[in-house]
Amino acid sequence: MTAKVKTIDLYPMQRAQRDFRDALIYDNFCYKRSDDVEH
Repeated sequence: MTAKVKTIDLYPMQRAQRDFRDALIYDNFCYKRSDDVEH
């Protein structure tokens, strides 16, 4: 349990940045896909 909390405390920003970047890429991909379907 301590190790788990330690890991989360150690890399909160890196995890957040990675998740945010992945979310942006996924949203951009979905947006382009929906754009292609509409047109």
